[in-house]
Amino acid sequence: MALGNYDVVVIGSGVGGLGVGAILASREGKKVLVAEKESFIGGRILSYYGEDNKLWIIDKPYTYKEFTHALGSTGTWIAKSEPDFENVVKNGMFNGYLLDGGHGSFWGDRGRISFLMKWLGKPIYMKVNKGFAVIDNKDQTKWYQIEHGQPYEWMSDGGKATRKLLREMATWSFEQIEQARGSLGDFLRERDCDEESYLFIRNLAGSQTALANPDHMHLRDFLKYQAIAKDIQMDLISGSVATMDGIGLLDIAVQLRDLIQEHGGDVITESPVEEVIIENKQSKGVRIRTSKGVETVEAPVVICNLPPKDAFKVIPERHFTADFVKEVKEKYYIPGLLTGSYFFKKDYKKDYLRLKGIDPRSFIFLPGVSKKKGLESLDFVMCSLPSIANQSPRGINGFLFSIPLLDHEMRDKNRVDTAINEAERFMTDNWPNWRKELLFQVWTAAAEAFGHWRPLGAERPDVKSPWVDGLYFVGDQYGEKMWGGGIDGAALSAALCADVISGKDYEVQMFPPYHRSSW
Repeated sequence: MALGNYDVVVIGSGVGGLGVGAILASREGKKVLVAEKESFIGGRILSYYGEDNKLWIIDKPYTYKEFTHALGSTGTWIAKSEPDFENVVKNGMFNGYLLDGGHGSFWGDRGRISFLMKWLGKPIYMKVNKGFAVIDNKDQTKWYQIEHGQPYEWMSDGGKATRKLLREMATWSFEQIEQARGSLGDFLRERDCDEESYLFIRNLAGSQTALANPDHMHLRDFLKYQAIAKDIQMDLISGSVATMDGIGLLDIAVQLRDLIQEHGGDVITESPVEEVIIENKQSKGVRIRTSKGVETVEAPVVICNLPPKDAFKVIPERHFTADFVKEVKEKYYIPGLLTGSYFFKKDYKKDYLRLKGIDPRSFIFLPGVSKKKGLESLDFVMCSLPSIANQSPRGINGFLFSIPLLDHEMRDKNRVDTAINEAERFMTDNWPNWRKELLFQVWTAAAEAFGHWRPLGAERPDVKSPWVDGLYFVGDQYGEKMWGGGIDGAALSAALCADVISGKDYEVQMFPPYHRSSW
């Protein structure tokens, strides 16, 4: 197709980019173009499934080489597979399975993304856990199913100190939280937090931020998660992890794309933006490389949906201040998730979690599970997605581990291998014969699973460029008033960006108070 001119051009098709594009197209009547450099839409919410001995993304089959390229475009790669994952696919062993590139969501249909989609008239239906369990890190063959109001049996005081800290967090006002500028680690040290409480809260915070070290965790973001729990009416037992079946979380991207197209817009793939055109500090449009060559698209509004460290690839550094460029390049850090999925032979009488007395629909904490030198700070989480959603053939028993690692740690093969070995050591301690019953396993290293985070004490870049008129940013790390991250962070950023562009207050219309940028 020949590209014409548009009211709005969005660079990148992540949840934030498609979200703001859908709002502006459907509510403001803007002609929107979303330009995606890859062959699929959705960015980091990449999901894939097996059918006819092939790998599929949305409705398109991929060769294994194309698939690994798609994974790589999100900062993800296969860290380990057994048997080799390419052969698993070729031999039809992956038919009927659905996996993702290593991301997470929570709150289910009470999360921001669900409110955004419902408000746009494109509702989604998420599946969540129905239980919560914890492993005793001192004796890792002891599992505890957690019930409301019951003691934490693995803790020496029954969890009284831990619950006292969590109650304090939940009672902070928005104004109090906004004054917090340090890390979660600072907060816990100031309260002489005991080791048992520290491990549990570290595990909890890591499951929400994809960070392993509380000294890296922004206290404001974590406190806001705790403060809204009572309003959202979900907790670890009923909303720790959320997923979707069908084509997976990529269905969110498909619904947003369809809405843009229904209102006269376009979403194009394999069309990288080479540069944003800026003249006299005014955005004029973009240059896009398509199958016809480089085309110029004029638009008074350009929205960049690339993470901060990647924005300089399409917007020359001279259009930012030197201090901002230096901060992003040198001080921003990238949380990732190392995720291992294990699937076992059909045996309706053997469910690995039931054998431990655990509801297989549970979300499970493994605090301080690793005893290896250098990995003492790692906590694992675990769940059986086949027990929560239709993501495997009927009767298949399986579960996954998820381990937070920073980008540079994820690229340390020895560290990754040691983390995987620790997960398998844990499995052997609990199920000595698991290898004999294994169908296949696959580990993905998603080095950029949770975006590019600003340093502690710094504010997020705002959605409106202070240096170039007509230039905006969207994504889970954009917006001075933004908080949170991942899919739900991107949904809020999309609303904030649309509000600045339109002068409206769509954020208030789509989100209940506790999900807004302030309450």
